[in-house]
Amino acid sequence: MNEQPILDPQRVAALENDAHARPTLYRMRVTAMAVLGYLAVLGLVLLGLLIFFIGVHTDRVLLTVSGIAFAVTSVYLVASCLTRGDDAPPGRPLQRAEAPDLFRLLDKLARKSGAALPDSVVIDQRFAVMLVEQQGTLALRRPRRHLVLGLPLLLALSSSELAALLAQEYNRLRSDQGRLADWLCALRRRWAARYARLQDEHGALSEFVARFYLWYIPRFQTYTLALAREQEMAATQWSAEVIGSQAAAHAALKMALFGRFFEHHYWTAYWRQADSRAEPGLAPYAGMAEGFRQGERLWRSSRWLKEALAERPSYDDPHPSLKQQLDRLGLGASPVGWPRQSAGEKWLGVTLGKLVGEFDREWLALNNQAWKTRYRTARQEEAELETLRMYSPDALDLNQLWRLAQLTHSRLGAAEARPLIERVLAQQPDHAQARYLLAAMLLDAGDERGLGCMEQAMKLDQQLVDEGMARCQRYLGKRARQHDVEDMWARLSTYHGWAHA
Repeated sequence: MNEQPILDPQRVAALENDAHARPTLYRMRVTAMAVLGYLAVLGLVLLGLLIFFIGVHTDRVLLTVSGIAFAVTSVYLVASCLTRGDDAPPGRPLQRAEAPDLFRLLDKLARKSGAALPDSVVIDQRFAVMLVEQQGTLALRRPRRHLVLGLPLLLALSSSELAALLAQEYNRLRSDQGRLADWLCALRRRWAARYARLQDEHGALSEFVARFYLWYIPRFQTYTLALAREQEMAATQWSAEVIGSQAAAHAALKMALFGRFFEHHYWTAYWRQADSRAEPGLAPYAGMAEGFRQGERLWRSSRWLKEALAERPSYDDPHPSLKQQLDRLGLGASPVGWPRQSAGEKWLGVTLGKLVGEFDREWLALNNQAWKTRYRTARQEEAELETLRMYSPDALDLNQLWRLAQLTHSRLGAAEARPLIERVLAQQPDHAQARYLLAAMLLDAGDERGLGCMEQAMKLDQQLVDEGMARCQRYLGKRARQHDVEDMWARLSTYHGWAHA
């Protein structure tokens, strides 16, 4: 099941050109597409009324009752398909009394933007900030809005940097593009939120309604993508005007660099402690500042900065790239650092320590058993590795040699494992797992040869395609080479026969 609709890239490009060349005509077409989403309800009601009037005209009581029942049932089913089960976002609610300085900033942003205050503020565990809309009936009633603030952002960003991100979120609710554009972009977000659930509808009429909207939503998202991109760029500009260009630029840089470190390195490094410690040292959120300082050589490196600047959004992503944001702000890229005083320390005061303690206790309770299991597994692997290393690699059979390579990679690292993996491939060139591991090591080192090696592995074993393509996409995405991803996918589809399935 696709969580998000898949858009047509050629149609996206054509509409993007129309938005710039003929903006008035483009907005008229987008408005017409928006109205189409509501015509389904009207069409079903009219069909029901037609059956009703035929029944009245022909004196058929059953047909008359059926027409009314059909119209009422149709409206009910459409409403149930499009409004069912929106829950408030999970997280820890934050009250005004716990963070008066933060809420004063939110009041100020609401006054400047003209947008309403969020209905609640929620703290969660992600490296993100977002205004989440809890859907109203048929997207006509104003949805409840929840500001979701990630605790890692409160720890890693300064108050001015996080204020710039909050300003962007507020501006998405009310931009300078006009009421029509704001409504269309809001509608875009709401239809996207409905898409995944529509795929679970069952029953003849409800499935018919769901099929229409599963056809309609990707087309509406395609039509409104250019408008959404304009809104995102306008949000960046407005945050610079309200908070400051420097703060907005630093916020964009930290979201790219700190975000990458948090998602792909911080938790990996934290869990690595379980290989040698039966219990964690510092809890994950209390120790986050120390974890980032230890990883400074990565997130502060010129290589990461160059890769972040080269990265481009995918064709269906409305969010601008880091370079596009900096160009809009008229500023260049510069190294970022850990803040002297975090946003959480300034705005939340003692509440920040309370939140960190709550999140750490919850994380440790949820992961205690997994930590102990990893620790036991590490002891067993070390014993197995020690036994295998007593023999010369030449004395081991293929299975033992592969196991030695795996254990060496997990316990001692890629450098020591690579010669062993190459030995495995010399004995069995079509060893898919060994080829995959070698390809992953090459890609992690920035070696272009990893792409060809990964493609071979995915051809040898279809089970490796999902993870292998994800690695290739990360590597190529950082180098703005999305077309190479699509070419590789086309070759794999042809090889495995998916293109003709």
